[in-house]
Amino acid sequence: MGLDVLLKDRRPDLVVSGTNFGENVGPLTQMSGTLNAAVRAMFKGVPAVAVSTAIDMDLIMRDQKAGYRKTLDAMDDTPAFATRVIAQASAAGTQCKKDQQPCELNVLGLPGVNSLNLNYPPRLAKVVKAVTFAPIGNWDQVNFTSQRGSDGIVRVNLAAPATATPAQQKADAWLLSQGNAVITVLDGNHTAPQAIQDLAQKMLKGIKP
Repeated sequence: MGLDVLLKDRRPDLVVSGTNFGENVGPLTQMSGTLNAAVRAMFKGVPAVAVSTAIDMDLIMRDQKAGYRKTLDAMDDTPAFATRVIAQASAAGTQCKKDQQPCELNVLGLPGVNSLNLNYPPRLAKVVKAVTFAPIGNWDQVNFTSQRGSDGIVRVNLAAPATATPAQQKADAWLLSQGNAVITVLDGNHTAPQAIQDLAQKMLKGIKP
């Protein structure tokens, strides 16, 4: 709606979605309105930055009010971080356009509509461990369990996450849970690489409708 109607005649150079209350990493990315608003912009040809402020899941399971407060306290540092990221990234794109050779970088200094997913830990900037770059993984700090009570009602509650494998410890969700700000580069395309598409086509050759 925003790009097609409200900004139809004023195409933006960049879409920023967020900051969201709660992280968008790992499996959560599939159901994230914040992240998928950015992906939607990418499909429309506009690069984007999705921004999220994480929740301290250990704390919120013990003290919900304190957990929410901790995320809210990081809400000012999150957009400040996003602004610095965008400024530094866009400097590369600006420099590219100044060069004599043809430039194929977007406003974020990335090719095409490649974009960024930024996740900030529930910490003040002075105690954030580091800025890390990581892919989207399959480990999740947000897990649910169900239990039927004596009244017959099934209740869903938060549960402790599984231990992360060495591979999962290199991906976005685990690094964020350790107090790092995490940057993930997005291509916005759900299509598998051509080699895998060719494999599937060969495997399913001759299949009937």
